[in-house]
Amino acid sequence: MHAAIRLYKMQTSFVDSIEEAIGDMSRQDISVAQIRDSVMRVCAVFINKCADFKIYAEYAAGYHLLQHEIKNKKELLSKLEAVNSTREQHCSWESRMIKPVQRIVQYPLLLKNISDALPKDARERIQVETALQKMQTSAEYVNEMQRLHEDYAQYMESVRKANENMLTEKGLRLDTRELLVFAHIKWRDAPAEHYVIFVFHSLILLLPSYARKEIKMKWTRVLPINEIDINEMPNDTMNLKLYHAAFEGPNGQLSHCMFPFSYPLIYSILTANPNTVYNIECCQSQLKQHLIKNIKKARAIFSRESHRPLSGSSQSDGGYVSEVSKDHRNSK
Repeated sequence: MHAAIRLYKMQTSFVDSIEEAIGDMSRQDISVAQIRDSVMRVCAVFINKCADFKIYAEYAAGYHLLQHEIKNKKELLSKLEAVNSTREQHCSWESRMIKPVQRIVQYPLLLKNISDALPKDARERIQVETALQKMQTSAEYVNEMQRLHEDYAQYMESVRKANENMLTEKGLRLDTRELLVFAHIKWRDAPAEHYVIFVFHSLILLLPSYARKEIKMKWTRVLPINEIDINEMPNDTMNLKLYHAAFEGPNGQLSHCMFPFSYPLIYSILTANPNTVYNIECCQSQLKQHLIKNIKKARAIFSRESHRPLSGSSQSDGGYVSEVSKDHRNSK
């Protein structure tokens, strides 16, 4: 519901901006120069507001969650079905609720049509193509997040519930709105080997890429981002090592150390518990560098949030996914 309300507000603001940018196009005496100026203004709206469209990913996640849960809520299902008096499929609650998500793929098509209508040497072409590229990226992001929720949302929720006490104690959030990057990798020391790594603002999650109906917690890892160090292995283009600064004490419980770590400490950790080393193989060297970059970014975000004044006077931090979660954090 919160995502739907924020999407409605964002879309209303966007439409108002587009209408203002277009101006009065119904006049008989409108000139070509005025039309070109309108094109420039419309494209500027898309460029300036493209990050706001990431709210569609959150809305889509809520829609898929509703589809999953509504089967057990007969009263709500009956009310939604009763709204469709025509019994036509295009008027069903499913069709109506998915329309906003389908809308975002129409915007790149609109911009492509505008681009095709312009002369090749038109000065507006650069602005249109910039807007087109940004909206294509936004649409791809929403589609990718939809696939993520369809494939892994239920497993993430199981992991979150199983680790709820630890997450609360350490101030960690397993929230897709704070996801920086995810990728298919090989975890060399795991029985299944093929895994998906998720880098959030405050933690790293490792899940089997082919999770079964009920995932076993022993197959998963939740690694607090401030307890992780990276061996980038610069001479190896595909592999890297993650060190989890946790070692087994005399009572059998894991003790944790805060980043940054000294290498003598890392050596003592590995000696005490070699299971805290994660040997990760990436399919491409670019992916390896992208993971390293985002793990460092997550560590910096978490460090800033940990040292933020309690007065609440500081501003929210930015991030790849967090751009759409600022309202979410403010609403808590």
